Amino acid sequence: METIITIDDGHFLDLKVKSYLDRYNLKGLFFIPTNHIIERGDIRKISVDHEIGGHTTNHKVLTKLLDQQIEREVTLNLEYLEGIIGKKITKFAYPKGWYDERVVDVIKKKCDLKECYTMKLGITNKCYNKLSLPRTFHVRPREEYKEDGLVLSAKKLYKHAREQREGYFNLCLHSWEVEKYDTWDELDQILKFIKENEN
Repeated sequence: METIITIDDGHFLDLKVKSYLDRYNLKGLFFIPTNHIIERGDIRKISVDHEIGGHTTNHKVLTKLLDQQIEREVTLNLEYLEGIIGKKITKFAYPKGWYDERVVDVIKKKCDLKECYTMKLGITNKCYNKLSLPRTFHVRPREEYKEDGLVLSAKKLYKHAREQREGYFNLCLHSWEVEKYDTWDELDQILKFIKENEN
C-alpha cells in the first residue's frame, strides 16, 4: 500500500509537524506557497528529511486565473523553492484543491511537474491521473468524521486502503488548522497508528 503524508500552505508551525513526523520516522511532503508565513531557513530545515512541493506564489485559486497567470503563479513558486533547497521540485498541490481541465492543460504544457494534488477526499485506491491526485483523510473536524471522531475515522480509511488491491492512503493536513482546532493529539495518534501498521 502507498502511504503519503501531505502538509499544505506553508506555515511556521510546519516545523512542529516535522517534529511529529520525525518522532515516528515518517516522511512528509510539504506544499509551500512563496508568500506565506514560513521562513526560508525553516524550508531548508524541513527539506533535509522531507520533500518540498509547490503551492503557487500567492495561494490563488488557479481556476479563476488566465492561462499566463496560472503559468506564472506555478513557475515562479517552483523557482523560488528550488533556489532555497537546491533541488528540482516535481510535485504540486492546487490551492484549496481547485482545478479544472484548463488548469491541468496549462500545467501539462508549461510547467515541468510530475504530480499534482487535489482536495478530493475519501479515496483509498490509486489514481493514475498524476495531475489530479486525490487525498484520503483531512486532519480537521469535518461533518463526515463527526460520528467516529478524527482518529477512528482515519484508522477506518487506512484499513480500507490496506484491503484494496492497489491501496492508497493520503493523510492531508494544514499545520495552522491543527493548531486552530487543537488536534495535535489526534494527529500524533494517527501518525503512530500509521507507523505501527507500515508494511
